Amino acid sequence: MRRLSRVLRVGLVATLAFFVGSASIALAVDDGGGLRALWSALFAERPTYLESGDVPADPVNLGADPYGPITCATRDYTATAPQQAFLNGWVALWADGPVNYTVATASSTNAGASWTLDAFGWNRGNASADGEWATASYTSLVNLEAGTTYRFAFQLGRSLAAGGTGNGRALRCHLVVQITNRNTAQTPAPRGHVKIVSSFPMQGSAAADAQSVVNAITMALEEANFHAGDVSIDYVPMDDSTAAAQNWNAAQEAANANAAASDPAVVAYIGPFNSGAARVSIPILCQAGLVMLSPSNTYVGLTKPGAAGEPGVYYPNGCARNYTRDIPSDDVQGAVAAKLARSTGAQHAYIVSENTVYASTIASAFALAAGQVGLAVVGNETVGAASSFTELATRVQQSNADVLYYAGFLADNAGRVARDARAAVPNVRVAVTEGIAVPAFIEAAGPASDGAIATIGEIMAPVYSQPQAQWAARYASRFNAQPGSYAIYAYEDTNVVITALRTLGEDRTDRQSLRDRVKATMNFPGILGRWSFQPSGDTTFTTMTAVRVVAGNWTPQGIASAP
Repeated sequence: MRRLSRVLRVGLVATLAFFVGSASIALAVDDGGGLRALWSALFAERPTYLESGDVPADPVNLGADPYGPITCATRDYTATAPQQAFLNGWVALWADGPVNYTVATASSTNAGASWTLDAFGWNRGNASADGEWATASYTSLVNLEAGTTYRFAFQLGRSLAAGGTGNGRALRCHLVVQITNRNTAQTPAPRGHVKIVSSFPMQGSAAADAQSVVNAITMALEEANFHAGDVSIDYVPMDDSTAAAQNWNAAQEAANANAAASDPAVVAYIGPFNSGAARVSIPILCQAGLVMLSPSNTYVGLTKPGAAGEPGVYYPNGCARNYTRDIPSDDVQGAVAAKLARSTGAQHAYIVSENTVYASTIASAFALAAGQVGLAVVGNETVGAASSFTELATRVQQSNADVLYYAGFLADNAGRVARDARAAVPNVRVAVTEGIAVPAFIEAAGPASDGAIATIGEIMAPVYSQPQAQWAARYASRFNAQPGSYAIYAYEDTNVVITALRTLGEDRTDRQSLRDRVKATMNFPGILGRWSFQPSGDTTFTTMTAVRVVAGNWTPQGIASAP
């Protein structure tokens, strides 16, 4: 009877939609809204559409100006109330030589118009030679003010740090603007269509790693033909860096998160890259019920106690936990290091840590795991920066420790500790955290660094398993480059989302249902191996890379996992 009722209801809706001409009617009612939703779709909430048409333009001279010509304008629209508009557009520039450009923004051409643009996503256009078409797209959410007249348009500009001095002999573009008749944009997501977005710093020192992560997400979606069952998936990569900062920016990360939260088609947010950026976006996306999957955040306090108030401060108003990561958090390094030290034959450990949340959480995890693996902790102290640690070395000697574990970020300081400790106890093993596994440690310690071991939180290519190496070969073939350190985790995150969407049935476009399904991931058979998400959002996957100083260089030795 329930199925028959649904058939009759859909038939009625289809008939009405035929006469009224609104596909949104069927979506509203099919979403379970009943006659009230039907009435709203018919009369109260029908959107207004503005289009530029398929516009050919004159030759385009981008020059060095990051805000170039405006083209592709729509007709005027006067907002009668506070409203929101979705901008979706396509641009193609016919190059007269190598060129890189982007749709820098979308704006109103009317003088004096006041509005707030919340940039949602853009793609670079590029061509390598004269006569090639370079395409780009732009999507944005715009807040409109009552009584203001708008004419929406594209604004083109040079891609930052992209190079290419060419321009264009011809340009074509098409802009479609959907304006809601409500003060919010939380319309039902289409049944057969969802979006995945990502937020990574595409400019500055992290840009190469960020691009590799974006590539990996794209690769996973390509392998799924951009579908999960009968649902099509769009992917929108967002940039949380700015040209001025050449790094991630808190305001930009907040803008990305708000834009994703405001678009009902968005069901998953992959990122951000930096743990500091996650502090900004988790509270925004948590309250929107939007699941987050980070391939690179390792800061403990995002999911477990760290600094005061963490992690609760990131989940305001009792919102359900929405954050996950498939890379081990920093504290797991301590547990892995304890097991690794024990495997070298060590029996007595002396722990030294800096006075930071990062160092203390790792040191505590080392101490806890040491008891599980039969490694006795015979000393545990906090140190600051100093030029000499002879008194500490004496205490290490008197403790009969056969392994010294240093947790922190001050590589040169750790080098001096290792130098003095080995002067007092020549055979003491030295183990350090990822933050110390850099050349500065070797320079400060000198010969005392020989044989030192460390844990690197991610799996490095030299220690990939056979399936992981095969994945890396596919990546290299697809993108003509080797994957970055975090690409494999982003690939895994994307497949987790795709798998969850496939299993949700009619709820596959519901954010909260997808959030809960992703967080309930158990024994996922992925490229990393079999793993699960814990209730905190952390992964049960604890495998990382073990490295050792060999001939004056940090050299991968294999993998290591927590006990």
